[in-house]
Amino acid sequence: MKPAQIYHMFKTLVIAEIELTREIGMLRAIGATQEQVCRKVLIEALILAAIGTAFCLRADLYLGYILIGAMIAGGFAMPYEFPITSLLGVIAVGLLYGVLEAILPARQAAKLEIMEAHRFE
Repeated sequence: MKPAQIYHMFKTLVIAEIELTREIGMLRAIGATQEQVCRKVLIEALILAAIGTAFCLRADLYLGYILIGAMIAGGFAMPYEFPITSLLGVIAVGLLYGVLEAILPARQAAKLEIMEAHRFE
């Protein structure tokens, strides 16, 4: 992933945590622990990272296939190989970055005071 993509992912997670401040406050008010709130944010980030990784992989594979077709049409003999090991590496890195980028917002959400969250907006 490029640094700009990592920054945008981090920014998106921080904005999502800010928008869900009242929900987090409500969860804390009904008895959710800091660990449970932290886990909730991390799981949501993992789901978003999985969806984003899946869409990116599909687009990359399709564009790679199109590029190989264009190269063959241009007179260059080039076989299309399905890079399964690269795909597994990209999936692992995508999910890892998703979770790593969610650690700070998750900690901030877990430390949120109940009354502060209800006054937010």
